Amino acid sequence: RYADLTGANLTRANLTRAGLDGANLTRAGLDGADLTDAFLRGANLTGANLTRADLTAVIGWDTVKGKDSISGLDTAWGVPD
Repeated sequence: RYADLTGANLTRANLTRAGLDGANLTRAGLDGADLTDAFLRGANLTGANLTRADLTAVIGWDTVKGKDSISGLDTAWGVPD
C-alpha cells in the first residue's frame, strides 16, 4: 500500500491480489501484468501502460487516478466499467 512505483517496469508481473491501494504507478510499465483481484483504491496510474494486462475483478477501479491517460486499455483483459 502507498508504494512509490513511479516508472517501474512490471511487465508480465504477477500482481494477483496485490495490495496496491494508494500506490503511485505513474508511467509504470504494466504491459502483460496479471492484476486479477488486485486492490487499486486511490492508486495513481497516470501514463501507465496496461497493454494486454489482466484487470479481471480489480477492486477500487472507480477511484483510480489518471485513467484518462492510461495507454493500452483497449487491449487489456477484464477492463472494469
